[in-house]
Parts: sequence; C-alpha cells; structure tokens
Amino acid sequence: MNVLKTLSTILLILLSISYLGQSPLVYNQGMIYNDALIHVNGDWENQHNSTLLTNHGEIWLRADNNNGDFYISDSALVSGGGVYRLENDWSNSGVFIADRSHVYLDGSNQLITGDSVTQYFDLTLEGSGVKSQTIHSEVEHQLNLNNLELATQNFEMYVSNSWDSAIIHQSTYLSEGFVSSLTGGLLIRKTDSTKTYLFPVGSSANGHQFRPVTIENQSLNSERVGVRMIPEDATLNGLDREEKDSLICFINDDYYHEIKAVENLDQSNITVYYDPNLEPNWNILAQWNTPSSNRWNMLNTNGSSLYSYSGRTVSNHNNFSNDYYALGYYNEFSPNIYGDTIICDTTALYTYSTDSYSSYSWVATNTNGTITNSNQEQIELFWPNDPNTELSLTTTDSYGCVSPAATISIAIDHISASYDTIAVGGAGTIIFENTSLGADDIEWTIGDYISYNDQEEFTFTDIGTYDVQLIATNNLGCSDTTTGVLEIPALFWVPNVITPNGNGENDLFYIDALGVDEYRLIIYDRWGLKMFESTNAAWDGKNQTNNQPVPEGTYYFIYTAIDYSGVRHEYTGPISLFR
Repeated sequence: MNVLKTLSTILLILLSISYLGQSPLVYNQGMIYNDALIHVNGDWENQHNSTLLTNHGEIWLRADNNNGDFYISDSALVSGGGVYRLENDWSNSGVFIADRSHVYLDGSNQLITGDSVTQYFDLTLEGSGVKSQTIHSEVEHQLNLNNLELATQNFEMYVSNSWDSAIIHQSTYLSEGFVSSLTGGLLIRKTDSTKTYLFPVGSSANGHQFRPVTIENQSLNSERVGVRMIPEDATLNGLDREEKDSLICFINDDYYHEIKAVENLDQSNITVYYDPNLEPNWNILAQWNTPSSNRWNMLNTNGSSLYSYSGRTVSNHNNFSNDYYALGYYNEFSPNIYGDTIICDTTALYTYSTDSYSSYSWVATNTNGTITNSNQEQIELFWPNDPNTELSLTTTDSYGCVSPAATISIAIDHISASYDTIAVGGAGTIIFENTSLGADDIEWTIGDYISYNDQEEFTFTDIGTYDVQLIATNNLGCSDTTTGVLEIPALFWVPNVITPNGNGENDLFYIDALGVDEYRLIIYDRWGLKMFESTNAAWDGKNQTNNQPVPEGTYYFIYTAIDYSGVRHEYTGPISLFR
C-alpha cells in the first residue's frame, strides 16, 4: 500500500470541514466529528492494536486503481455513529463498534471480508454488481438491498433487529434486491412478534430469480429463522423428486428452499413465492422427510401473493425437524363434465371445456354402449339399449399428472312415438291408437283438435287432408314426436239391416256419406218391384206408392252418388228388414 499521509490524533479532530487525500494509514487515536467529511481516493487502513478511530462524520472512499477499501486490522478499534461510503471492500480483522453508524457499499462488485465478524448498525447496498461475503456478518438495525444482490456465499447474514421492516429492498418486477446463499449460507432474521417477516431470497445463477419467503409467527417468543433459495434440482443434492407421497404429481426441478429453525421457532405461517409469469401454477408446498422419511410430503396450503408473485402458504406449521421445502403440483380438481344426465335418444354429446389438457380418458360402465373420440375433449355416447350407466372422465396435463375422476350418473330412457289408425262404422270416423314405446303421457293434435287420451275416436265432418301429430313423453321428461298426414276422401257407410219398429234403433235405412254433392237411393223387393226412390231422404220401411209398411224379408238397394270432385260412386246390395 502506498501511504501518502499519516493522520495523528490532532489531524483527525475535524469539525465541519472536508478532507481530500489518498490512502490514509491510521495508528493513533483520532475522532471525526459531526458534519466532517473525509474523502479519500484510495484505501483507508486502521492498523495496530493501539489504534482507536471514532467516526461521527463521514468517510468516503473512492476506488483508485482498484483501491477504495476500508481496513480494520491488527486489533485496531473503530467506533462512532458516522457514515462510511466505500466503492471497494470492507475488511474487518480488528474491532468495529457500530454504534448508530451507516455503511454504504456503493461500488460495483464488493466484498464483506476479514477475520472478524462485523456487526453493522445500518448496511445499504448501492452502485452495481454483487456484494459478497467471505465471513459471517450481522446488521443490528436495517439492511437495505435496494435492487442489488447480497451473496452470503457459505456464510450467514444475521439481521438481529426484530422489527418487521428491518430488511428493505426494491420491489420492481425483475429488479428486486435479494440475498443469495450457497451451502451453509443463510439469511437469518430475529422474530419476536406476530407480524409477517420477509426473507427476500433469490439467485442469479440462472438469471434473475427473486423467490422470497415470508414467515408469520404465531407467538411472541424470541426466535431466529434462516432461509436460502437453492437454484438447482433437489435430486442433485440427494432429495429425490421422484420420491414423493401419492398425492404429489410433480416437484419443482428448478429450485427449492432451505428454511431453518436456528433458534426456538414455534408454530408459524410459512409462504414460499414463485413467479407465475415464468413458472407453472404451483399448487402445493412439500417438505422433505417430514412426516414420512426419504420423500417429499405434501403440506396443506392456500394461495398467497406478494408484489407480482404468487405463493403457497402452510398455516400453523410446527414441524421444523427437516429444513427443505419445494413447490410442486398435483392435479387437485376433478374435471367438469357438461352434458345431459338423462339420455332420451340413442346418442348424446358430452364435453369438458374449462381448460385444455394433454389427454382425456372417458369410460362408461355399460359395455353395450360405445364412445367415439374417447381421448378427446368432446365425445359422442351411443346407447342402443336402455340401461342406466355412469360416465367418468380423467384428464392428464402437460406434466403427466392425472386428475381425480369426475363421474356422472346417466339415466338412459329411449322413447319412440308411433300410432295406428282404424276406420270404424260411420263415414269419416277414425280411431287413433297410441302404439308408442316407453310413453307415460301423450298429446294428440288432429287438425285443430287436441286430446290427451291414449286412444282417440275422431269423426271428420268433411273430406280433405289433415295433419296429425303425436307427442309421447315419459316421466323422465324424454319426449318423441311423430307426425303424419291423413287424407279423408268421399266415404260411404252402408248398413245391411233395418228394423222399423219405432224403438229408435235402425228405424231408417240410409247410407252415411261424407263428401257427397248429390245422390239417389232406390229400394226394390225380391221380385224387382220398386219400393222407394229419393234424392234426399232415408227409407222408413214403407212402400212409397201406398205408404204402407212392407213385409219382413230381403230387399235390394241401388245407391248412386256424385262426390265433391265429380266422381260417380255406385253401391248395391241386400237389406234385411225385420219388424
């Protein structure tokens, strides 16, 4: 070291002045008063066990050819509540009494080093690069990371102030300040309240990864907790990700955390955060070796958030016998099946349409049915018979995680509407007979007429074409409809007996006709004598000539008619007359 100036006790008694020099080497006792500023382009070394420096002002060390270090060596003692700003390393191999001092590391890559543990009051990271430790360190009041990385490496940074805001950092997304650690290294905090304590841990090994942890104590006991993020596959460190309980599908292969109960950690709420913009939607937190040995065990968690990050929180956690925790995933939700639970036809469509999965597996319990596209999101279910069945669906996501099965019960009740028509006595009278299968209720629509009878006798009063509809419904609400067209032509109903005895039944002989424009009826006896002839009346069993009743016997009729279409019709035949 080039020593350009030696400051004795008298020279260091400065008040409200600024000193600019190079590489001071301090041997004797000295004091820098309030408002005094010493600005050195180079190193500052406090050397020898008789050296005592009390700083209540400010010491600024600026890098000059890689200098700008602050040394405490050979058991020298530095104290006071002043400010230390240095652009290079802090090296303490003596005694540093922090009082209410503030140390700023405002260069680029800088070290906290030496042979003695430094207990800072306030420590602030500024400038650029990574600030690295080669020794354990402590902050008694506040650690300010700003947007930089504090790399504890294999050492501990202990923040002994139990104030929940004893660690602060910039929270801008992807520019967060954080603490990184290697094996043996930890960010340790003292906790003695039920407030939430932030551990802003992360890593730059694989790019900027801010993956903090928060711990909310459930007691007021004085405790110490250490946390670090480990930016590699846990399997590489003997924590096999494939060894997991049956509920876990996948363990994060990118990083995991060490959360260590350094001293007296009681029941706490622990949250581990991840970046939902760059990672899967982790939905579990797992702990290694607890409660079952040599595997990852799923903890009961809820979702949380911090800044732009999502997290999984395990509440009232009290088993800290093992220190390693990893985020993971399990397919916690059964898929939703959309479709009718009552199939009225021989086919039905079913679909799951909330999320997209790598594969689908549909299964029906009845082997008589068939499923088309059983590995697709939407299927067609075909059932030729009428049993009930269960339809189940499992999904597999991109991680190979199979969901719990979703199952619905399906009542398959086919119904088929059909009917027959029967012409009965009397022109234009038709019986409509329901022949539907599986029907509990029916509805007829015949022209403008509606009926709910199972069998309906209907008399048409005019020729023409009539629409017929039958709706058959069962108790499950299934229905089927059949329609038809019924043509009613000119119709004739010819009786073969007359009993003109005045009892009101068959007293007259007439031909019941529908759609007739004009007609003629002639009655002959068995010898060919005409008994009756008319174009608009029925025969009453009398001789039209003398108006006397004719005797019992067989008579013959000739009936001719012209229908509405101008077509001529003729009917002849015997008539039996009884008194």
